[in-house]
Amino acid sequence: MKRRHVAFLIVWLVFALIFAGLAIQHYNFSKQSYPKFIIQVPQGSNRPEFYSGIAIDTARKFEDFLKKFNAYIDDSNRQSSSTNMLSFYGYLAACLTALVSAIMEFISLKNKKPIVC
Repeated sequence: MKRRHVAFLIVWLVFALIFAGLAIQHYNFSKQSYPKFIIQVPQGSNRPEFYSGIAIDTARKFEDFLKKFNAYIDDSNRQSSSTNMLSFYGYLAACLTALVSAIMEFISLKNKKPIVC
């Protein structure tokens, strides 16, 4: 009986460590984000006489694309962060559950009788 409690205690502690590691990893992932896409315009190229009419229209379309692309990046960053935070809370709950189970096994080992809830 004692060996069984020690084995379960070790198993629960290993699970708690695994879940804690995964929780920390997802918490760190939730803080990472992709940067916005920025284009540097060369000096002197922002004068109106520099562009032809077609080039100005193309530049406007490209600016519109950049706004939409950066909005997509922002949305992707928000979704990734919230998904990773949700995973963090799930793994944190699993870690705490494993720790409670390990504590219950430890108490059972000390009292020499199982805890019944």
